[in-house]
Amino acid sequence: RLIALTTTTMSLWLSLVVVIIVILNTTLSHTHPAWPSSSTLHITPLSGSRLIASFIFVHGGNEESGANRHNDNCDVWFGSQGVKVPFHLAMTQGRPPTDLPPQTNAMSLQSPHHHSIAWKPVGLELIAPRIESHQQFRRLTHTLSGVFCASVNFLDVDASLTYAAGTVSARTSLHHNNTNHHLLYYGTLSRETVCTENLTPFKKLLPNRAKSGLALLLNPLKLFDSEYYSMQVTHDLLPNGHTRLTQRIDVIVDLLNGVGKRHIADWSLTHLFDAHLSEWNPLVAESKIYVHLNENLVNHAKKYSAADDDELYNISPKPCVVHNRGDAVTFEYDLMSSTRRLTNIEFSWNNKTMPVPLSGKQKPSITAHRYQSGYGLLDGGLTLTIENHDSEDVLVRYFEAIPWVFRVYFHTLELSINGTIPLKPFSLDFEFFSISPAEERKSPNEIEFALKLPARSFVVMRVHFEKVFLKYTEHPPDANRGFDLDSSLVMFCRPHSDKECSLEDLNMFNASSTHTRLYTESLLISLPTPDFSMPYNVIMLTSTLVVMFFGSLFNVLIRREEAPKDKSKDDESIPANER
Repeated sequence: RLIALTTTTMSLWLSLVVVIIVILNTTLSHTHPAWPSSSTLHITPLSGSRLIASFIFVHGGNEESGANRHNDNCDVWFGSQGVKVPFHLAMTQGRPPTDLPPQTNAMSLQSPHHHSIAWKPVGLELIAPRIESHQQFRRLTHTLSGVFCASVNFLDVDASLTYAAGTVSARTSLHHNNTNHHLLYYGTLSRETVCTENLTPFKKLLPNRAKSGLALLLNPLKLFDSEYYSMQVTHDLLPNGHTRLTQRIDVIVDLLNGVGKRHIADWSLTHLFDAHLSEWNPLVAESKIYVHLNENLVNHAKKYSAADDDELYNISPKPCVVHNRGDAVTFEYDLMSSTRRLTNIEFSWNNKTMPVPLSGKQKPSITAHRYQSGYGLLDGGLTLTIENHDSEDVLVRYFEAIPWVFRVYFHTLELSINGTIPLKPFSLDFEFFSISPAEERKSPNEIEFALKLPARSFVVMRVHFEKVFLKYTEHPPDANRGFDLDSSLVMFCRPHSDKECSLEDLNMFNASSTHTRLYTESLLISLPTPDFSMPYNVIMLTSTLVVMFFGSLFNVLIRREEAPKDKSKDDESIPANER
């Protein structure tokens, strides 16, 4: 009876636990939590077989004073490591296609009706606008390096390998009209390789990690097989004292993956990411998918549609909301809708033989290119070309950080407009112009200027430098490969309808600005290197001599000479019967 009573009691307790679990699961499945998080996926088909997909995950409260109570716990991301400053970290592989124009600043929250993407330089980029001291920046870089398994710590200006790892610059700046002067740190690391070990900690910052919701589509096999991949993390401090973390992944996918591009390709979520949306994330308050069809693509489809063809395309399942903006269309899907469960989205064109629209006819309004000049291992130079293809004047801001391993001669700095005679910088009408010589093993050379570039014109900047001969201990292991000169930054904006562009609109960390960013090509420059095989040759030669000397001396001191024994006498001493 005692055993039966114990068994009955355990069964009752187990039944109670199961009932509580079922009630909690049902509550989470039918109610939206008050967790201040949202997840969004933007998909935009491009010309040919390419497609842009952007994952945006926002955690934290809004800028209103009556924010959610969970905002007080937003420091759990980096609070234990001591990261209390805003920053923007981007890790990118691949370059965007040349026929795609640069997009506007995408650091602000994404608009539901417009898919905006900001191209990033190859490698790693870090922007920290409100740093009080260098020790705080060092603590930030070491923390981010440990959290994201990246080489952010090589951006330390006091590191012994700063010259080989990347470039970091600091300047005094004002942020949010604050009277206190802070340091803005901007660092780039073009040699950084982005891989799965960076994506895994990125997923761990997501609510419920990657076990549900849009995070299920973050398949590394598909993401890293794309033409362009950019992973960005933005940590910002709101005016009400709360924090907000924005995680973003931008990819450009080739649907045919080199098979051929003679016809426009169809797509689906399963084909893009090789994953299904099995369930939505109960820890987010909003989760939506937007599919954008731009005006050029729709007009091209109409040109090749049949007379009796009312529908240009098929999309299933039917979207919750359809936004029409002229010929452009945006389809909206709500993953948290209680009416149905979304597992996949399929898109196809009715005209399967529609040719690929010609791309690249419209040049971007501003283009920037940079290349090196000179020859040999001693002297060199840089040449920058910024061209305005637009029919109106454009305010352009340029920033270049050249490592201290290049001794820049600023008196050779020349600028010319439309191929005229080279002029000195002070002879032009600049909105802003600043140069800062480098300090060896401490700070890089900096060139920054802003000018209003006339319509249909171009500006060329040339500067000469001398390559510094480094100590043999300061070279990286692959010194003969060359030194990576990171991309320079070009920002520009057009006049608004109500006001003209100003330098404040071209702020490097202004999330509300609508400026456009360009990044020039990263360069590989050879430096004078010593003969690294010579130390090994010397070691081998000296080791051989030491061994020969030591062996001879050892034989002389240790070896003893003894007279050989006479075998005949030994044989006589042995009895005959024992021989």
